[in-house]
Amino acid sequence: WNNMGDVYSRRGDLQKAAEMFQRAITLNPRYADAHHNLAETYRDMGETGDAVLMYEKALVLNPNLWQSHGALAKIYYNKKDYQTALFHIEEALNIVPDNQMLLQAREQLRKMQ
Repeated sequence: WNNMGDVYSRRGDLQKAAEMFQRAITLNPRYADAHHNLAETYRDMGETGDAVLMYEKALVLNPNLWQSHGALAKIYYNKKDYQTALFHIEEALNIVPDNQMLLQAREQLRKMQ
C-alpha cells in the first residue's frame, strides 16, 4: 500500500496517495516510512498541521528517519520559527553528519539567530 501511495503521489493524485498511505498504516501502525510519506502528502496538500503530526509520529517509530527532521525543519523555517528549525537540522545531522544540504541549512539558520 505504501508503494501504491508513492505511485499515486508521483501522478499528482494526492487524495488517493493519502488513502494508500493510511491503509498501509492501518495494516502496520509501526511502519514509520508510511507515516513519513503520509506527512509528505499532507504537506503537499497544504495540511501543515497534519503533516507535522505525521512527521513526529514517524520519528517516534524510527528516530533515525532524518528525512522527517529535515521536512520539519522546512516547515518551521517557513513559519519563521528558526530555533525549532535549527533543532531539527541538528537532529538530522546527528544521523547523517556529512549531508551537505543540511550543513548549509544549519549555517544559514545560525546566521539568522
